[in-house]
Amino acid sequence: MIIMSSVICDTPTLAERYDKVSNSQFEHGKLLAEELKIKKGDCILDVGCGTGRLAEYISEIIGNKGRIYSIDPAEYRIQVAQKKIKDKNLPNISFEVGSGEDLSNFADNSFDTVIMNVVFGWITDKKTTLAEVYRVLKPDGLMGITTSSKGLPGPLMVITDELLKREPYASEVGSNMDSGKSITTDRLLQLLIDAGFSDINLKLRRTSIHYRNSSDLIEFTEASHFGNYLDHVPLYLRDAYRSEYITELEKRQTAKGIESVWNMLHVITRKPAEDAY
Repeated sequence: MIIMSSVICDTPTLAERYDKVSNSQFEHGKLLAEELKIKKGDCILDVGCGTGRLAEYISEIIGNKGRIYSIDPAEYRIQVAQKKIKDKNLPNISFEVGSGEDLSNFADNSFDTVIMNVVFGWITDKKTTLAEVYRVLKPDGLMGITTSSKGLPGPLMVITDELLKREPYASEVGSNMDSGKSITTDRLLQLLIDAGFSDINLKLRRTSIHYRNSSDLIEFTEASHFGNYLDHVPLYLRDAYRSEYITELEKRQTAKGIESVWNMLHVITRKPAEDAY
């Protein structure tokens, strides 16, 4: 099984923290569930479920006759999710370690809907993942994706880009920088078309959240990036980079805090009704 290599730096503490600070991801997930028109009795697959906040929310929508299978390659995040539902008597939800690149545990034409909320950028083999999702979706089934837009970075991502143009970072980081695990709209659309999906509906949703200070924002970033948000910066430069980043963040401190803007692509697409295995 291929997994996203970034999760190897995850820890139980980061997983617990992510469950508490992942409000932006959760809100986009709720919007995605609404856009997908999820209903009672549906069978759902949540790929990259994290600590299960969205899956638990969807489990209430689909009711006892529905089912949501939730997978994530980050073992500690799955443990948090399993712990939360242990005493809640939710028979319609499950959490297991797994990745989108390998959905062999699921039969062809199994799901009404597949969700990938703020996870697509982390997936190493996107072509294989989309092929697997296509396989397990029922004919006429829907897939929903939220992912950051590479062409429209938020202001804080611009700070990162500008810092990395300075020396000594410019000489050392170079092409290793992955700008926010984002993807261009053209690239995303081409991947979906190549995988066989149709009726592709894409929207850009712009949201923002205010963090009290730079410490809170960095805490969120570390938890969201499995503790390796500086993996593109050589070890001997990370302390200096972090210090400069904090300085730039604090320049943007207002009475409301530090604003983080998210430019997110929301995609709803369909497996053609006539395509059955």
